[in-house]
Amino acid sequence: MQSTKPVQELDPADVSAAEGRRSAFLQAMPVALLDLEDALPGIIATAPGSGRTKLRRIYGLMDKISVVRREFVACAKGCADCCKMNVTISKLEARSISEITGRPFADVADSVQHPTDAFVGVSCPYLVNDVCSIYENRPLACRRHASFHSSSAWCKPEMLETEKVPLLQFGGIDQAFIELSTEKRKLVLADVRDFFPA
Repeated sequence: MQSTKPVQELDPADVSAAEGRRSAFLQAMPVALLDLEDALPGIIATAPGSGRTKLRRIYGLMDKISVVRREFVACAKGCADCCKMNVTISKLEARSISEITGRPFADVADSVQHPTDAFVGVSCPYLVNDVCSIYENRPLACRRHASFHSSSAWCKPEMLETEKVPLLQFGGIDQAFIELSTEKRKLVLADVRDFFPA
C-alpha cells in the first residue's frame, strides 16, 4: 500500500484576503507609475545604451512597483522558498549575471520549458544560506514574484501546485523584456540552472 502525502487546502477566507491585498495594491499604484509601465516598450526600444543598460531600466521600474507592493505581500528578507522552484530567465539575463559574477554561463541555444515542478526544492545556484548572492542583479522573474498571502506558508515549494495564487500581469514590462531579450529574432528562455549548471 502506497502512502500519499495529504494535499493541504487553503481556507477560502485566506484566498479572499490574498485577493483583497492584491486589489488594494493595484489601487495604491500611482497613476504616473502605471503610465510609465504602459510606455516602457517604446522607451526601451528608443533608448540609447546596451542591452544590459536597458535591462537595468526594466529592473528599475519593477523595483519601483515592488516598493508600492511591499506592504501588501508576505515576502521579506530571509524567505527563500521562491528560490527553490523554477526560475525562468532570458539568455540576456544569463549573460548579464555572468558578466557581473565572472561565472561562465552555458550557451543555451533554444528555449527550454520544464514542468512546473522540475526544480521543486532545488536551490537556485545563486542562493547562499537562504540569501540571494546576486540580489541587486537578480532576474526579472525574481523581482516580479510575490505572495499576497499574509504569511509565507503557501510559498513552500511542496505547495507549488496545490492552489492558484493571485498573480499580476505587467504588460508593458513583459513586452519590453521580451523585445529586448529577443536576439536575431529568437527569444531564448530557460531555467537559471540550465544557464548555470551545478
